[in-house]
Amino acid sequence: MFSDLKALKEDIYSDLSASADYDSVKEKVISIYKTIKNTEDEVNEFTELDLTEDQCKQFCDQICGTFNIECDDDDKNEMGDTIGEVVSFVIEHQGASVEYILSTQTWDSKAFTDIQKKLDTTLHMLDGYGVSEEGIGVGLLKVFIGVTDMFIKVGNTFKTNIFKFYKSLKRSELRFYWESHMLLCKTVEDQPITKFMNIQVPIPTGMVAGYSDTIDYIDRVFTTVDLKNYGEAIYKELLDIRRQMTRGQMVYKQGFRGTATGASLREQTVRKLIAEQSKYFADKQVNTMAFSKAFKSMQDLNSCRGKLLDMEKYLGQTDAMVKLVDDIDVLVGDITGYLTEDSEVDKVFIEQLASTIRFLATAFDIYGTYAMRQMATEHNIILTYETLYKKI
Repeated sequence: MFSDLKALKEDIYSDLSASADYDSVKEKVISIYKTIKNTEDEVNEFTELDLTEDQCKQFCDQICGTFNIECDDDDKNEMGDTIGEVVSFVIEHQGASVEYILSTQTWDSKAFTDIQKKLDTTLHMLDGYGVSEEGIGVGLLKVFIGVTDMFIKVGNTFKTNIFKFYKSLKRSELRFYWESHMLLCKTVEDQPITKFMNIQVPIPTGMVAGYSDTIDYIDRVFTTVDLKNYGEAIYKELLDIRRQMTRGQMVYKQGFRGTATGASLREQTVRKLIAEQSKYFADKQVNTMAFSKAFKSMQDLNSCRGKLLDMEKYLGQTDAMVKLVDDIDVLVGDITGYLTEDSEVDKVFIEQLASTIRFLATAFDIYGTYAMRQMATEHNIILTYETLYKKI
């Protein structure tokens, strides 16, 4: 941390855009170095780092925090001996910044919607097959295979979308910022609200409610969808069905009735909640809001930061979500293979399994959409701290 408030107020982190552009990164690295060394001497990419042990630790921590790089001690030791080497280290390890991702990448919900429309059409076709519940029929089997193929497409769409910003979800931007700018945040939070009342602060594009209500809403969406736990439950049930199939048992014919009903009820609850999103996000290009509207008090600002730090767990579930998609794909493929040899799987079982898969597709889409919104909210909270600190 900086040694005094004056040095802190000269903090170079007002621009959080950690671009991989060499000159931009170099400028930030030099600023960090000069601030910590407390020097006005000319510094360039060939300047050798001349820091005490404490300054060196501080320098490495600030580099990692500013550029959103997760570094252990070994990484810090390999940053280099010159400014240029540190710049190269940053570019190699950084990847795309959160700001770059938010400004250039979007979650492609349309791809999910298109697939779900086809899935709805396919499910509707099930009603048109005049087969008995005891005979699967070649036509009905083709319908089921079509349903499972669509789920595979859903999984691939999810992974394609998530990989746009996958690296950034391994640790939240706000977590990095809080750990490296704790004094700055606390200094802002200790100020009287009267100092900031009419200041325009950054917000996620289109946010129309205050930060606290918006953050609570995002949290409710994640909690209601509960994708990780629900997806894992579906995976375990599919695993059990495959196990029963390999043993020639028929118990699995009843396997998805409870799950399918649960999926239908859960989807109704989720869609009702998503219908409320216009209270928090609108199709507007507004990206600032008066502080007095964005936050109810300075304690509210503190509380919003704390809530978002607690919600980091949702972003951290990305690895599990990607693995879940792959694992369910494998099980659905295996089950489809067994159905080609089983003439006694009933139509109801296929309908229930297909309905369950459809909800998972909806849930994956919502998860990705709100992960992006959480990232945008975090990013703009950080920019808010920077904006307010300049006014102290």
